[in-house]
Amino acid sequence: MNPGCKQILGPVNVQGANITGLDSLYNIERIDGDLLITANNNLTGLQGLNNLTTVGLAMRVQNNPLLTSLDGLNNLSAVRGDFFYIGNNAQVSNIQALSQLDSVYGIFQVWGQDLLTSLFGLGQLSHVGATLAVFQNPELITFGNGLQLIEHIGNDLRIEDNLKLNNISSLDHPVDVNGALAIIGNTVLSDCAVESVCDYIATPVTFVAISGNGSGCASEMVVQSMCISSTEEQAFRAGIHLFPNPATDRIIVRDAEGNPLQFARMFDVMGKNITMPGLNTDGSVDLSALVGGLYGLEVVSGKHRTMVVFVKL
Repeated sequence: MNPGCKQILGPVNVQGANITGLDSLYNIERIDGDLLITANNNLTGLQGLNNLTTVGLAMRVQNNPLLTSLDGLNNLSAVRGDFFYIGNNAQVSNIQALSQLDSVYGIFQVWGQDLLTSLFGLGQLSHVGATLAVFQNPELITFGNGLQLIEHIGNDLRIEDNLKLNNISSLDHPVDVNGALAIIGNTVLSDCAVESVCDYIATPVTFVAISGNGSGCASEMVVQSMCISSTEEQAFRAGIHLFPNPATDRIIVRDAEGNPLQFARMFDVMGKNITMPGLNTDGSVDLSALVGGLYGLEVVSGKHRTMVVFVKL
């Protein structure tokens, strides 16, 4: 290879019994094709990729039994192809080297990592163009700071069969999920009422599948009830009071600081937006046209935008 070469226009396929390192790629900053690092029985490190910032098409780091870390991908910021798969690298215990990764244009999967204990290292990831899936990682305990900045998921969000996972609090912020939500088989995960999950359950794009998790995350209904408790607490902290609850013919909404109220939207238990009843000057809302059930009301007051939940009898 030309020692001054910084860009490879085509694909790079790293596969072979005699490959132990990638030092020959040290100057490469950009690969415009695929980067496939698969089934290398003697590969122990990726340090030769230290200057790589962009992969133009798909990327796979998979089935490398002696690989001990992803060190070498420390400057990788974008994978622009159909997928980025990290899977079945039996000795990789962390993915901290991906701390500069900002965007994956296609599917992003972390799966079958037997020693992985956290997603620490994905703290800068903000955009996944298709499905984001974290599954079958038997020692994964926490997301850590991983996904704390994720803003957009172009398709499904899947968190499945991570038997020791007990913390997904890094998802406690708004996330634009444009496919299904599946949280399945994480047997000790008892708290999944984080903001991104609660928002999705309130207004699902396609479907929600929640099962096989710990007690507080056992089903969609359980999580929904946990989300309601959380939003009521947030409303209380924001100084928004709704009463009576449950209600028959009307509710009254108040701002403790006397700020004027605006209602941004109302939705039913399935997350469907419904016609907003009129707000009276005394802060009351006429519920007579609504059938009995659970409703959410997004309220804007002062500097606060808060969701309150009530039951119409």
